[in-house]
Amino acid sequence: MKKLVLLTIFSILLFGILLNSTIVFADNDNGNNGDNPGLRNNISANNNSDDDEDDDLDDANKTRRREEIKQAIQERNRINFENRTGVECPENCTCTGVVVKCELEDGSREMTIYAGSGNIIVQVKGINATTQVTLYHHNKTIYGVFKNNETKEVIGPDQAKEKVRNRIKAKIELENLNLTEEGYYEITIGKKSRLFYIIPVKEKVQARLLAENGEIVRVRNPWWGFLARDVSDDNESE
Repeated sequence: MKKLVLLTIFSILLFGILLNSTIVFADNDNGNNGDNPGLRNNISANNNSDDDEDDDLDDANKTRRREEIKQAIQERNRINFENRTGVECPENCTCTGVVVKCELEDGSREMTIYAGSGNIIVQVKGINATTQVTLYHHNKTIYGVFKNNETKEVIGPDQAKEKVRNRIKAKIELENLNLTEEGYYEITIGKKSRLFYIIPVKEKVQARLLAENGEIVRVRNPWWGFLARDVSDDNESE
Protein backbone atom coordinates (compact mmCIF):
# COMPACT_ATOMS: atom_id res chain seq x y z
CA MET A 1 0.00 0.00 0.00
CA LYS A 2 2.83 2.36 0.87
CA LYS A 3 4.53 1.58 -2.42
CA LEU A 4 1.36 2.45 -4.31
CA VAL A 5 1.05 5.76 -2.46
CA LEU A 6 4.69 6.62 -3.13
CA LEU A 7 4.36 5.69 -6.80
CA THR A 8 1.27 7.88 -7.13
CA ILE A 9 3.01 10.85 -5.50
CA PHE A 10 6.09 10.36 -7.70
CA SER A 11 3.94 10.22 -10.84
CA ILE A 12 2.14 13.44 -9.87
CA LEU A 13 5.45 15.22 -9.23
CA LEU A 14 6.92 14.00 -12.53
CA PHE A 15 3.84 15.10 -14.46
CA GLY A 16 4.02 18.53 -12.80
CA ILE A 17 7.68 18.93 -13.73
CA LEU A 18 7.06 17.98 -17.36
CA LEU A 19 4.05 20.27 -17.60
CA ASN A 20 5.98 23.16 -16.13
CA SER A 21 8.89 22.56 -18.50
CA THR A 22 6.55 22.65 -21.50
CA ILE A 23 5.08 25.94 -20.33
CA VAL A 24 8.54 27.44 -19.78
CA PHE A 25 9.73 26.36 -23.22
CA ALA A 26 6.61 27.82 -24.81
CA ASP A 27 7.09 31.07 -22.90
CA ASN A 28 10.73 31.23 -23.96
CA ASP A 29 9.77 30.74 -27.58
CA ASN A 30 7.15 33.42 -27.39
CA GLY A 31 9.50 35.68 -25.49
CA ASN A 32 12.24 35.24 -28.03
CA ASN A 33 9.90 36.10 -30.86
CA GLY A 34 8.52 39.04 -28.98
CA ASP A 35 11.84 40.35 -27.65
CA ASN A 36 13.53 40.34 -31.11
CA PRO A 37 11.32 42.20 -33.56
CA GLY A 38 14.43 43.31 -35.41
CA LEU A 39 15.43 39.70 -36.05
CA ARG A 40 11.97 38.90 -37.35
CA ASN A 41 12.06 41.97 -39.59
CA ASN A 42 15.48 41.01 -40.92
CA ILE A 43 14.33 37.48 -41.75
CA SER A 44 11.21 38.85 -43.41
CA ALA A 45 13.25 41.38 -45.37
CA ASN A 46 15.68 38.66 -46.54
CA ASN A 47 12.79 36.44 -47.64
CA ASN A 48 11.19 39.32 -49.50
CA SER A 49 14.54 40.08 -51.15
CA ASP A 50 14.87 36.45 -52.32
CA ASP A 51 11.31 36.53 -53.65
CA ASP A 52 12.05 39.76 -55.53
CA GLU A 53 15.18 38.20 -57.08
CA ASP A 54 13.19 35.13 -58.16
CA ASP A 55 10.52 37.38 -59.67
CA ASP A 56 13.20 39.34 -61.53
CA LEU A 57 14.68 36.11 -62.91
CA ASP A 58 11.23 34.88 -63.97
CA ASP A 59 10.52 38.19 -65.69
CA ALA A 60 13.90 38.10 -67.44
CA ASN A 61 13.32 34.52 -68.62
CA LYS A 62 9.83 35.36 -69.85
CA THR A 63 11.16 38.38 -71.72
CA ARG A 64 13.91 36.29 -73.29
CA ARG A 65 11.44 33.58 -74.31
CA ARG A 66 9.11 36.13 -75.87
CA GLU A 67 12.01 37.57 -77.86
CA GLU A 68 13.09 34.10 -79.04
CA ILE A 69 9.56 33.31 -80.17
CA LYS A 70 9.27 36.66 -81.91
CA GLN A 71 12.45 35.93 -83.84
CA ALA A 72 11.34 32.38 -84.67
CA ILE A 73 7.84 33.19 -85.96
CA GLN A 74 8.97 34.84 -89.16
CA GLU A 75 7.76 33.85 -92.60
CA ARG A 76 11.27 32.87 -93.69
CA ASN A 77 11.35 30.31 -90.85
CA ARG A 78 7.98 28.77 -91.61
CA ILE A 79 8.07 25.19 -92.87
CA ASN A 80 5.73 24.94 -95.83
CA PHE A 81 5.41 22.68 -98.81
CA GLU A 82 5.52 24.85 -101.81
CA ASN A 83 8.29 23.83 -104.17
CA ARG A 84 11.21 25.75 -102.65
CA THR A 85 14.12 24.19 -104.52
CA GLY A 86 16.73 26.85 -105.01
CA VAL A 87 14.82 29.50 -103.04
CA GLU A 88 15.12 30.77 -99.48
CA CYS A 89 14.82 28.03 -96.88
CA PRO A 90 14.73 28.25 -93.07
CA GLU A 91 18.13 28.66 -91.44
CA ASN A 92 20.12 25.42 -91.07
CA CYS A 93 17.65 23.67 -93.40
CA THR A 94 17.72 22.38 -96.95
CA CYS A 95 14.64 22.40 -99.17
CA THR A 96 14.30 19.97 -102.05
CA GLY A 97 10.94 20.05 -103.74
CA VAL A 98 8.42 19.68 -100.93
CA VAL A 99 10.83 17.97 -98.52
CA VAL A 100 12.51 20.04 -95.80
CA LYS A 101 15.47 18.80 -93.77
CA CYS A 102 16.68 20.79 -90.76
CA GLU A 103 19.45 20.39 -88.19
CA LEU A 104 18.44 20.22 -84.54
CA GLU A 105 20.41 21.21 -81.43
CA ASP A 106 24.12 20.57 -81.95
CA GLY A 107 23.63 19.10 -85.41
CA SER A 108 23.64 15.48 -84.19
CA ARG A 109 19.92 15.15 -84.99
CA GLU A 110 18.14 15.92 -88.25
CA MET A 111 14.46 16.59 -88.77
CA THR A 112 12.80 15.69 -92.05
CA ILE A 113 9.37 17.10 -92.84
CA TYR A 114 7.24 16.16 -95.82
CA ALA A 115 3.61 16.25 -96.85
CA GLY A 116 1.27 13.45 -95.82
CA SER A 117 -2.40 12.85 -96.56
CA GLY A 118 -4.04 16.04 -95.34
CA ASN A 119 -1.26 16.73 -92.82
CA ILE A 120 2.50 16.85 -92.53
CA ILE A 121 4.89 14.20 -91.25
CA VAL A 122 7.78 15.09 -88.97
CA GLN A 123 10.55 12.51 -88.76
CA VAL A 124 13.52 12.54 -86.36
CA LYS A 125 15.83 9.51 -85.97
CA GLY A 126 13.32 7.30 -87.75
CA ILE A 127 10.39 8.26 -85.49
CA ASN A 128 7.40 9.81 -87.29
CA ALA A 129 4.73 12.15 -85.97
CA THR A 130 1.79 13.54 -87.95
CA THR A 131 0.40 17.02 -87.39
CA GLN A 132 -1.59 19.89 -88.84
CA VAL A 133 0.19 22.43 -86.67
CA THR A 134 2.08 25.23 -88.43
CA LEU A 135 5.75 24.68 -87.65
CA TYR A 136 8.76 26.98 -87.65
CA HIS A 137 12.48 26.27 -87.38
CA HIS A 138 14.86 28.76 -85.80
CA ASN A 139 18.26 28.32 -84.12
CA LYS A 140 17.98 24.55 -84.61
CA THR A 141 14.79 24.49 -82.54
CA ILE A 142 11.22 23.58 -83.55
CA TYR A 143 8.33 25.94 -82.76
CA GLY A 144 4.63 25.39 -83.30
CA VAL A 145 1.62 27.71 -83.43
CA PHE A 146 -1.18 26.04 -81.52
CA LYS A 147 -4.80 26.73 -80.64
CA ASN A 148 -5.62 30.34 -79.69
CA ASN A 149 -2.52 31.42 -81.62
CA GLU A 150 -0.25 30.25 -78.79
CA THR A 151 3.35 29.64 -79.86
CA LYS A 152 5.53 27.10 -78.06
CA GLU A 153 8.83 25.34 -78.48
CA VAL A 154 8.31 21.70 -79.50
CA ILE A 155 10.41 18.64 -78.71
CA GLY A 156 11.03 16.10 -81.47
CA PRO A 157 8.95 12.93 -81.92
CA ASP A 158 11.98 10.80 -81.00
CA GLN A 159 12.18 12.61 -77.67
CA ALA A 160 8.45 12.13 -77.08
CA LYS A 161 8.76 8.38 -77.60
CA GLU A 162 11.79 8.22 -75.31
CA LYS A 163 9.90 10.05 -72.54
CA VAL A 164 7.18 7.39 -72.65
CA ARG A 165 9.66 4.52 -72.79
CA ASN A 166 11.46 5.85 -69.72
CA ARG A 167 8.15 6.16 -67.89
CA ILE A 168 6.90 2.66 -68.75
CA LYS A 169 10.28 0.89 -68.60
CA ALA A 170 9.20 -1.93 -70.87
CA LYS A 171 9.62 -3.02 -74.48
CA ILE A 172 7.41 -0.82 -76.62
CA GLU A 173 6.53 -0.49 -80.29
CA LEU A 174 5.30 2.84 -81.59
CA GLU A 175 1.91 2.57 -83.31
CA ASN A 176 0.84 6.20 -83.66
CA LEU A 177 2.18 9.62 -82.71
CA ASN A 178 0.30 12.85 -83.32
CA LEU A 179 1.13 16.47 -82.48
CA THR A 180 -2.23 18.09 -81.73
CA GLU A 181 -3.38 21.68 -82.11
CA GLU A 182 -3.93 21.77 -78.34
CA GLY A 183 -0.16 21.50 -77.75
CA TYR A 184 0.12 17.80 -76.89
CA TYR A 185 1.77 14.73 -78.29
CA GLU A 186 -0.81 11.92 -78.34
CA ILE A 187 1.00 8.60 -78.54
CA THR A 188 -0.22 5.03 -78.88
CA ILE A 189 2.23 2.22 -78.25
CA GLY A 190 2.21 -1.55 -78.01
CA LYS A 191 3.75 -2.66 -74.73
CA LYS A 192 5.07 -6.22 -74.57
CA SER A 193 3.93 -8.16 -71.53
CA ARG A 194 2.90 -11.64 -70.36
CA LEU A 195 -0.72 -12.23 -69.41
CA PHE A 196 -0.96 -14.23 -66.18
CA TYR A 197 2.87 -14.02 -66.28
CA ILE A 198 2.87 -16.70 -69.01
CA ILE A 199 1.09 -15.78 -72.27
CA PRO A 200 2.95 -13.24 -74.49
CA VAL A 201 0.64 -10.32 -75.33
CA LYS A 202 0.88 -6.72 -76.44
CA GLU A 203 -0.94 -4.11 -74.38
CA LYS A 204 -2.18 -1.01 -76.18
CA VAL A 205 -1.13 2.00 -74.08
CA GLN A 206 -2.12 5.59 -74.78
CA ALA A 207 -0.20 8.55 -73.39
CA ARG A 208 -0.45 12.33 -73.58
CA LEU A 209 2.62 14.57 -73.27
CA LEU A 210 3.15 18.31 -73.27
CA ALA A 211 4.73 19.09 -76.64
CA GLU A 212 6.83 21.83 -75.09
CA ASN A 213 8.85 19.74 -72.65
CA GLY A 214 7.61 16.14 -72.85
CA GLU A 215 5.98 16.11 -69.43
CA ILE A 216 3.60 13.15 -69.30
CA VAL A 217 0.14 14.26 -68.19
CA ARG A 218 -1.78 11.02 -68.77
CA VAL A 219 -1.19 7.31 -69.34
CA ARG A 220 -4.02 4.87 -70.08
CA ASN A 221 -3.51 1.13 -69.83
CA PRO A 222 -6.01 -1.60 -70.76
CA TRP A 223 -8.28 -2.63 -67.90
CA TRP A 224 -6.72 -6.07 -67.73
CA GLY A 225 -3.19 -4.68 -67.46
CA PHE A 226 -2.92 -5.61 -63.78
CA LEU A 227 -3.09 -9.27 -64.82
CA ALA A 228 0.05 -8.99 -66.93
CA ARG A 229 3.74 -8.56 -66.21
CA ASP A 230 5.71 -6.14 -68.41
CA VAL A 231 8.62 -7.46 -70.46
CA SER A 232 11.57 -5.35 -69.45
CA ASP A 233 13.85 -3.63 -71.93
CA ASP A 234 16.78 -5.13 -70.05
CA ASN A 235 15.84 -8.75 -70.75
CA GLU A 236 15.65 -9.52 -74.44
CA SER A 237 14.99 -13.23 -73.83
CA GLU A 238 11.59 -12.66 -72.21
